[in-house]
Amino acid sequence: LTPGHQLGSQLSRSTHALFGRTLVPGQNFFEVLSTLVSEKALADARDYVELLFSAHVKEQLVQGINPLSEVELTVTNRLGQPASRYLSFHFNRVQDGASVRHLLVTVQDITQKVELQARLAGERQRSQKELSMMLKAFETEPAMMRAFVERAEASLLEVNDLLRSTSSAASEAQVLKAVDGAYRRIHAFKGDAASLGLEILAALAHQFESELQKLKDSGAATGDALLALPLPLEDLLSKVGAFKALSQKR
Repeated sequence: LTPGHQLGSQLSRSTHALFGRTLVPGQNFFEVLSTLVSEKALADARDYVELLFSAHVKEQLVQGINPLSEVELTVTNRLGQPASRYLSFHFNRVQDGASVRHLLVTVQDITQKVELQARLAGERQRSQKELSMMLKAFETEPAMMRAFVERAEASLLEVNDLLRSTSSAASEAQVLKAVDGAYRRIHAFKGDAASLGLEILAALAHQFESELQKLKDSGAATGDALLALPLPLEDLLSKVGAFKALSQKR
């Protein structure tokens, strides 16, 4: 990168793929960035690059404030669709005596790293919620927990039977009857879980309830639509099973 903010003559082949477009020497770096990042990120990048070209500013002191260390870009993938990509820019000075001749810019695609960090954070948050829920269950009076588990297990298995036993050839009235039966049971399950402070179970039940309501409101209540529902029954049954094991140990 030249002092005039132009791309130098040395561009690696992977650069074009990283930016999702063909770059040529002499292009203005900030014009290239302007189509990919927010106005604030662009302004911060300008200020940072100006600092690096100021020879009196120590390079090591400003490395930690690099605003382009993790940048989300919107690029066009091979199918012509917009896609998010995360790039990391690292700048190093090339000096001639006391003056800065140009900046060597290393760009890395850190998309997988960022996505993995987001998944890990999500898993950590989910685990903390589940631990909190298990502690809440442990504090619940054992007889109440056993009664809840028995009702929950029976209701979820009935919901599964209702939905799976409705064939693709079933009439709209038959499908709506199955949906209504499933809805009532899930609604009751949600209420029981909420009353015991089991928020994860109540939230999962609410999502399921919403899917059933959408089907009722859509006017397309067919057996095929019913079978295509995203059913969290296995997840719900697994969590109820954990409470069952807990209540049995107690």
